[in-house]
Amino acid sequence: MSMGFLLRKVMTMAKVKIGDVYELKEGGTATVVEYEHSDRVVIKHNDKFGHVQQVQAGHLKRGNIKNPYFPSVHGTGYNGSGKHQVSIGRKHTRAYKKWRSMIERCYSEVYQKKKPSYKGCSVASEWHNFQNFAEWFYSNPYHDLDYELDKDILTAGNRVYSPKNCELVPRELNVFARSGFNSDGIPMGVSKRGDKFIARLYIDSKSKYLGAFDSLTDAIEAYVLAKQEYGKQLAEKWKDSVSERVYQSLSNWVESDVDGKAVTDENGKIIKGSGYFKPELDKFVGGSEND
Repeated sequence: MSMGFLLRKVMTMAKVKIGDVYELKEGGTATVVEYEHSDRVVIKHNDKFGHVQQVQAGHLKRGNIKNPYFPSVHGTGYNGSGKHQVSIGRKHTRAYKKWRSMIERCYSEVYQKKKPSYKGCSVASEWHNFQNFAEWFYSNPYHDLDYELDKDILTAGNRVYSPKNCELVPRELNVFARSGFNSDGIPMGVSKRGDKFIARLYIDSKSKYLGAFDSLTDAIEAYVLAKQEYGKQLAEKWKDSVSERVYQSLSNWVESDVDGKAVTDENGKIIKGSGYFKPELDKFVGGSEND
């Protein structure tokens, strides 16, 4: 029998007093700071947030108290204390579903086994708190549309979800903004077939053939230039249904690798070196492509 269990059992039998410290089943402890009667006990959670709340003595003795700042969502996210609701009735709110999915993508090992492209992604600390995310979400003019949360639309290859980096966009734009590497280590948009490199770009959900190239650099360049042109088309298509900064980003799209290093220069030419082709592509391009 654990000492924690024995401590809870003793505390359940004792009368609640100011200064008593109780262990909570979800984790952490809380200290009694006020006691009026069994239905009005004020506690303070013993963590960096120090949240104060009113509880019932019976619940406290059994450890059945929820701390809104306990990181209960994949060990990182917490609901916080504020006006924004996690659910209405039995249905999670739109903001909560977006927030929880974001936390899952970045901090769930199970999810990342299925979607390894999210390894290394993170959420800004202010958005660990659902209340802060919900405030941002509901202040966005497109929150009531079936838009997706996008972290790449402003900076291709961005790995951090934050108010600075994220936008709500239609699915078509979310798909467009994706970048990174295929499972074989070649950048998205290019595949290897025999001794040729094939460039393709998805336009209107259909794969458009851009050509077969002897050089990986030429294939990437064809893909990047085609994607830049497609970005301009999407910018005009969605101009009245996205924010100004999304419109500007699409109009001046610059593809980059997963570390955020630009792949093209101001003239749309491939920038060689600076890590874009390394280390994933050494087996395909050899030394000459990296010089």
